[in-house]
Amino acid sequence: MGTMVARDWIAREEIEKVFRAAIVHWSSQSKHLETLKRALDDGFKQPHPDLTDQEAVTEDSVALEFADRHAGDLRYDCDVGKWYQWCGSHWRRTNKPVAFTYARDLARQMSKDQKRVINITSKASFAAAVERFAKGDWVLAV
Repeated sequence: MGTMVARDWIAREEIEKVFRAAIVHWSSQSKHLETLKRALDDGFKQPHPDLTDQEAVTEDSVALEFADRHAGDLRYDCDVGKWYQWCGSHWRRTNKPVAFTYARDLARQMSKDQKRVINITSKASFAAAVERFAKGDWVLAV
């Protein structure tokens, strides 16, 4: 938590207040408060590294890239709730999870060098959110 206090993501006073309330019935409160103080001080010495714009891999950023990459080969029909894939001469409806698979592959590719976000982007819920964003993108809409 100290690393987050250093970045002003959470207030030290708020942590201490909540912690005091949580240990109100404990014996040796001063010992626990001292441990908290040391932990917060240590975290303050090594602030949490902020993500740069390049490292900020989000569902939205992946979905925007997804729309750019697949504007020529994928369409989503909101009325039917199906994806269509360009097969060279016409749009073919597909029941295969092509958009989800492409979203998963793209998320993996965009986050491969970001160790701090790879655990988030490798979840099925992340790829599903990318696909959900893509379904609403005008570039891909029928």
